[in-house]
Order: sequence, then structure tokens, then C-alpha cells
Amino acid sequence: MTVEVASPSVPVTHQVASRVAWSALALALALVLVLLASLPVAAAEATIIRSGPRSSGAVALTFDDGYNAAACGSIARTLRTYDAKGTFFVNGNHLKLQPAKWRRILKGMPVGNHTRSHRDLRLASARVVKKQIRENEALHERILGRPMLKVLRPPYGAHDRRVRLLAGQLGYKHTVLWSHDTLDWRASATVASIISRATNARPGSIILMHCARSATARALPAIIRHYKARGVKLVGLGRLLRLKASERAGANVTAGTGTPIEAAGPASLGRSAPPDPYRTDRHAGVPVPASDDSLPAAVKHATMDTLPSALGDLSASASGLLCRSGRRTFGHTSSGGTSPGSHVTTGSA
Repeated sequence: MTVEVASPSVPVTHQVASRVAWSALALALALVLVLLASLPVAAAEATIIRSGPRSSGAVALTFDDGYNAAACGSIARTLRTYDAKGTFFVNGNHLKLQPAKWRRILKGMPVGNHTRSHRDLRLASARVVKKQIRENEALHERILGRPMLKVLRPPYGAHDRRVRLLAGQLGYKHTVLWSHDTLDWRASATVASIISRATNARPGSIILMHCARSATARALPAIIRHYKARGVKLVGLGRLLRLKASERAGANVTAGTGTPIEAAGPASLGRSAPPDPYRTDRHAGVPVPASDDSLPAAVKHATMDTLPSALGDLSASASGLLCRSGRRTFGHTSSGGTSPGSHVTTGSA
């Protein structure tokens, strides 16, 4: 006589619960992969920029320091009168002394980072370098009520790779110098000498001036008229850098003579707008995840039966995101951005 022993059956509810648990675990692991793809990797150094593209049909006037608020105010009024843009690199210590006045002066004008107290960053510790940059950025945001351009102009134009790497760690993409120095910081500078040096530039140039002496303010109207008479746009530095980025990406973009380039949108530039690396976020340095949807629709709408195969699609998507993230980070060059023929004259910046 044969006795059969019945094997215990596993309840159906237990099987379902087990499948749910394993599927949830797999989904969690896949999501971790997606999150890891958006984490920052080693920061690139803030690459050197001395000029924009010649094809831009534009130049950028820049004004450093802010020792003389009255001269700076006169400069800003002249720019507004002529419907021109200038970019200001004012040390935070000056803003702090007269916040209301500087708020009026810089209204509507692009501003970049020139450190809080104009220290030679090459001679400062890493902690001090970052403090100078961070505190100046914070002062500008608090006093002006808006973010600054995410570009660094080191005092005196003095920098080295360590300084550029530290700036890069704070989210700064570029160390912006200049192609033409008006030498208006010299005691011997005159209105005529400033005009002569400032108008000896070609399209794409970044021109260095200072908010320090009244001679600069008196020279500015003639400088603006010179470029306007030749159809050269006077644009903010952010716009010139975006044009440079477009040129590097292979875009055939020029300033043109129609819509003012500072107000030009994607349509007036003739192509979709490139990613803007010069926009400032309050959480600078934190990469923005890819704009494409990280989760395939099959995962978002998966059922118990289709979830395992959908998770495979998710893994492939995460791998692609990792690859794209790596290309965006490591494709950023660390060499200077000088175009052929541009030059730098050292001065007091």
C-alpha cells in the first residue's frame, strides 16, 4: 500500500506579496541608478575667456571695482541713454557701503563676480578664495535682489589653475578676462587716451574699464557713438558668451542689425537656444538633471505582469543618462577660450 504525502501548498496571497516585494526592490534599485546619474562628478575648472566670436558683430564693455560710485552712476546713466549694455564687476565691499545707491546704479545691468574685497586670489588659501567669491555673490543677490552672471573676473586679472578649479567647484563656468585694456586705471589716463584704446577693438572684443575715475565716464559717450556708427552692438557679457557657445556648437549666429541682440530670443538667433551655462541658480554647482523623461512610460504604467520587462527598459534609460551626464561634464574644456589674434594687456582689474 502506497501512502502519498501531500506537499503543503503556498497560499496565492503569499505569492503575490512576494512578487510585489521583489518588484518594488528592483524598481528601487533602478531609481537609485537614475539618481546616481544626476549626481555631480568632479567639477571642471572655470575656463579662461578673453573674447567672443568675431562673427557676433558685438562688443562687451565691462567696468570693474566700484571705488567711485559717482563715476559708476554716470557710466550707467550714459549706457541707458544710448540703449547700450555694460557688464559691471563691483566688489561687494563697495555695495555694502551704499546699498540703496548701488541698487539704483546697477538696475537692469548685468553683473559678474569680482570678489568681495579685491584680493589677489593666487596668494589666498582655498578657504579664502571660496569665501571671497561666495560672499560677493551673496551680497549682490541680497542687495540687488537678483542673481549675478556665473562668471569670475579675478582681481588684477591674476589667476592660476588652482583658482580656476576652486571657482569651478562653486559652479563658475568661466574666468572672464579681456582682449582690450583701456588703462583707465592709470593716473596718467585722459579722456582722449581712454577713447583711443577703447575704440581700437574689433567685434567680439571684451573691453576693460573701471568705475574709478571720472575720465572713464566722460569718455564713454564717444566710445558708444563710435561703435553704433559702425553697426556694432554693445551687449552684456552674458549674451556675448552665449554667442561664443553657439559658435563652438557650430551655429552660424550673428548679432545682425534688427532686433537688439540683448533682447534677442531663440527665433531672432535663427535656431533653438543652446543650453545657457551662464545662468545663475541659487543652488549653483548642482547639475540640473537631463530634461528628458528619465522613466519610460512602460514603467510608469506597468502592471505586475509587465513590470519586470519594463524595469529592463529603465536600466537602459539609466545607462543612457549616465553616458549623457558624463559627456556634459568631461566634454568641458579646461583650455583658454582665446580666439586667434586676441590678446591681453595686464592692468589693474
